[in-house]
Amino acid sequence: LPGSAKTGKHQLKVLVNYGKSQVASAMFSFDIVGEKTTAETIFGEQKKFQDFLQRIEEMAISNPTGAAQACSEQQNQAQHDDCLKTVVHASHAPEYCDTTIDDNLRDNCYLSFVMEGNTGLCGKIKIDGNKDYCNRLRDIDLLSKYYQQNS
Repeated sequence: LPGSAKTGKHQLKVLVNYGKSQVASAMFSFDIVGEKTTAETIFGEQKKFQDFLQRIEEMAISNPTGAAQACSEQQNQAQHDDCLKTVVHASHAPEYCDTTIDDNLRDNCYLSFVMEGNTGLCGKIKIDGNKDYCNRLRDIDLLSKYYQQNS
């Protein structure tokens, strides 16, 4: 970090554009306490969070609502959303995509189910490029079903 970095909460957010309208993002939050946060502190916190995610994954298999509630208690936006992604993955339930804070992550969560054939979720997608992509997937799915029925 530069010497001019101030104490307090900071976020590192990376957005990557690829393809015609695909966007991926990642976010990491950290605190600068005193002079600077050390790498050891950051990695220690990350390890604690990874342990938390493992417990969430185990809980989400039998109690996804309880796991999602535990995620909602995360103050850090990126950790909140990572936690919910874990719940969605373990429970395979798209309704837990709803409370993801980041719009792009929420859209990608729904798109993962759309790619499995749940094209009814296209209406929940907010970002225009993602919505267009979803509608194209839905149209392909409908055409495929039509040709299967008529062959």
